[in-house]
Amino acid sequence: MPKLVAFFVAAVVLFSPPLLAEEGEAKEQASKAFEEGVYLYDGGFFDGALEKFEKAYSLMPHPSILYNIGWCQSQLGRTLSALATFLEYLERTEKIPEEVRAEVDAEVARLEKLVCKLTIVAGADKTTVTLGSTQLGESPLAGPFHVLPGEHTVTGTKAGHETATKSFACAAGTSSAIVLDMVLLPTTGLVTIDVQDSGSESTVPMGAAKVEIDGTGQHQAPLEIELPPGEHTVTATAPGFLPLTRKILVQAGQHTHETMGLAPEIPGANLEIATNTDPSETVVTIDGREKAADAWLQVDPGEHDVAVDAPGYLSWKGKLKFGDSNVLAVKLLTEKPDRRAISIAFAVIGIIAAVGTTATAVAMGVTFGSSTKWHDLSAAGTAVLGTVMLVSFGIAGGISKRSSVKLTVSMGPLGLAIPSMARLVPVRPLM
Repeated sequence: MPKLVAFFVAAVVLFSPPLLAEEGEAKEQASKAFEEGVYLYDGGFFDGALEKFEKAYSLMPHPSILYNIGWCQSQLGRTLSALATFLEYLERTEKIPEEVRAEVDAEVARLEKLVCKLTIVAGADKTTVTLGSTQLGESPLAGPFHVLPGEHTVTGTKAGHETATKSFACAAGTSSAIVLDMVLLPTTGLVTIDVQDSGSESTVPMGAAKVEIDGTGQHQAPLEIELPPGEHTVTATAPGFLPLTRKILVQAGQHTHETMGLAPEIPGANLEIATNTDPSETVVTIDGREKAADAWLQVDPGEHDVAVDAPGYLSWKGKLKFGDSNVLAVKLLTEKPDRRAISIAFAVIGIIAAVGTTATAVAMGVTFGSSTKWHDLSAAGTAVLGTVMLVSFGIAGGISKRSSVKLTVSMGPLGLAIPSMARLVPVRPLM
């Protein structure tokens, strides 16, 4: 090493006259750091020497200084750094004496036996490639790269693609080629729609059922189709069956399977269950059979057990007698604390006020006899009694009325679709 120092100092002066002429002060600082580095290297203080050479290089970035930096790194056992520095030195230095080149080539060959040579290819351009925690850049990568023997992980990322990860193990002196398969992320979701008879749960005859997506197209059922992510409206129709419309949510890369149960169109025996609340949360149960609120249900004429439930509403249960083309129209009040107790309280207050007023009037009559004053007080008491009773029972009656649940069954024409007014309608919340 000492015999090469003078050469590299001379080389820096020879090959970089413009830089040294313009940066006189930097030249002096770099020359001083370089000399101090040589002194420390000769004394075996490789850490200190490396620090000085790196400082000289930062002030005067001539490739000749890389030679000294590479030897310091090699002496410190920094295999990867030394190998990278020597290769950069050979690539950037234009004129290298033969004996120096031979010395560097021999050191490079020795270092390459201690590491693994790695080539990385990504399946898509502009893929950001990371080796462990070190980002190597975007593909295509120049390479090859050198890694220490052992286990490693290479990751490739790119917008619109799945993250590709490859883990591998390599031995010293070997070469490995890593290929990152960059797979495009799905932009649609697969949707399968079957159409069945809701009564028998058998498939509607082939060729009869049609499926409409978002109000367009007439697709043959069963249907398998790719749709963009989001909410879609699906309508199934078939001759002799009532139409059915549902909302489905499609997710990219996911398979959505929807079965549409159509009710036969039988005059006088079809019951519509409809609501303007959330159909997915509103449930109508008839004789133990639950149906969503947007479905049609075939029932026989006669008496049936009916229950209607929806979150945020008072439930209703009872018996209803259905005839021809019955329409179930339910009006439910939103859930609030039971106010019957308040109504009873006001009624009791009214009764107590009435009794108290009457007792007072009787007492005054005994005291004053038939005097005019007594008659005036009695009239006043009667007025108070009437007012209190009217107000109390009026409030009680109003609250009771607003706390009631109404359920009506409307008759519809035979064989006709149910009018849209026959719906489960929430009223304003109780105040």
